[in-house]
Amino acid sequence: MPEPDIEPLTGGISVTNKNYQQISDCSSRTATRDLRDMIDKKILKSSKLKGVGAFYELITTITPQ
Repeated sequence: MPEPDIEPLTGGISVTNKNYQQISDCSSRTATRDLRDMIDKKILKSSKLKGVGAFYELITTITPQ
């Protein structure tokens, strides 16, 4: 799987599933899978909203594991 392009997320900007689809030129299912993968990897954090209104933000701090 190619690495998702998250450059547009820098600077505290949020992204929705629909935005990610447009940025990455991918389907809704692929966007959902990619966004979930980035949440699991602690790259993005979810707004905790479901459906319309849900968005994701870039995590700007890294916590050592």
